[in-house]
Amino acid sequence: MFAKNKILIISSVDYFGGTRTYLENLLRFYGNYRVDLTLVANNTTFSGKINDLLKKHDFHSHIQPGNGRIVSKIRALFPVVGAVIDLISINKLVKQYEPNLLVITPFEPIHYFVSLLLRVKKILVVHSYPSSKLSIFFRILSKFSSGNYQLLTVSKAALDNIKQYWPPCITKNSSYLYNPPNHVNQNNKTKKNIILTMGHLEWYKDPITWLDTAELVIKQTRKPVCFEWRGDGSLKNHLLVEIKKRGLSNNVFIKAPSNDLNDLYSRTLIYFQPSIVESQGISVITAQSLGIPCVVTNVGGLPEMIINGKTGYVADCKNFSQMASSIISLINNHKKYEQLSNNSKFLSQSINLENKWKHSMLNIHQLLRVQL
Repeated sequence: MFAKNKILIISSVDYFGGTRTYLENLLRFYGNYRVDLTLVANNTTFSGKINDLLKKHDFHSHIQPGNGRIVSKIRALFPVVGAVIDLISINKLVKQYEPNLLVITPFEPIHYFVSLLLRVKKILVVHSYPSSKLSIFFRILSKFSSGNYQLLTVSKAALDNIKQYWPPCITKNSSYLYNPPNHVNQNNKTKKNIILTMGHLEWYKDPITWLDTAELVIKQTRKPVCFEWRGDGSLKNHLLVEIKKRGLSNNVFIKAPSNDLNDLYSRTLIYFQPSIVESQGISVITAQSLGIPCVVTNVGGLPEMIINGKTGYVADCKNFSQMASSIISLINNHKKYEQLSNNSKFLSQSINLENKWKHSMLNIHQLLRVQL
């Protein structure tokens, strides 16, 4: 009997979002194999499906306290100090658990970049994408990378950005792999009247344009629809005031992230993602797999997910009148709606992202010579 391979995952995810879904997919993937897995993460990671998956597959967990405000400020001002803190932290975990493979998700310059120096085999998952070059410190640091790693991201657009801003010594072992959709069971008998958006209420998701679009749609259609944003963030209070000021309280809602995606997607007529920055858009992929037409912006990986005019509509970033026009056309034209809905579901089934993701992950482990 062969000894189990030891997998150490270091992560830090919120209560919702694409990074969380990615971690859930990782745990499901490793649950199919005979591995000794330990997840080291912050407190917010250990809830919901992640706890269920850890228990189901008899995986281990270890809570890693996050940095306080003072330490976070020091890290931001002095990257060398942050790198030293990370090096000590990761090295301690590697010595403690002695993994055959280290997986870090999410991986970024301000978080665990120094792991490139370690000799242990690694899969490093980048969920965001850079908009500027690395600092001199990180460029120098990257020249000493061990080379025994695979750098992954979640869309071609994200990979192109990484290659543009990060040096070749890091990106030589890089590839993109679309995150598969959430597991959702849709009830087709439920009345669909929600135009749904999910994500953090921060500038990069552009909730201001979302509100401008919602206002225009509501003024120009008589159909009983409502706009619903599921998420939280620093712009929440500002948006709640704006909704009330514009007299939209009966049709526009901001609610907490939902644990019941089955019910939420069952009530969704259209999925709407007006982001300024988006590496992939896991909610878009999920909606498409259920035959829900999507209206998205032409940023990041979103245009890779939607075929404009076939499975949804792709609008210019911040162009709320174009977004509103696309949404209204789907509301008013039932024939077009059904066509895009059927196309979405057919395309999702034919591509089968989940199987592709699993197969590609196996190939990545083989490249690293990690037997599962």
